[in-house]
Amino acid sequence: MATAVSNGGGKVCCKSGPGYATPLAAMSGSSEKLIYVTALYSGTGREKPDYLATVDVDPNSPTYSSVIHRLKMPYIGDELHHTGWNSCSSCHGDASADR
Repeated sequence: MATAVSNGGGKVCCKSGPGYATPLAAMSGSSEKLIYVTALYSGTGREKPDYLATVDVDPNSPTYSSVIHRLKMPYIGDELHHTGWNSCSSCHGDASADR
């Protein structure tokens, strides 16, 4: 059974959506082992496609602090954006949302 909680704005949700209810709650969660970082060439003078870098942030891993994969975009100038905690917390109260 879901427990109702306030989102701080007077609204109540049933905690059945993905993510965290607040940024503070997200900070209390477990640490990531991998992060995804946008790598943009915009303004550098290099004519290469941007990429999404996968970085190992697990201090116990032999590849800690290394880029372990690069996902190149198909076209030059495909600037990537919108990542971070706001992606996971924006739909926390929406039970129809899915990851």
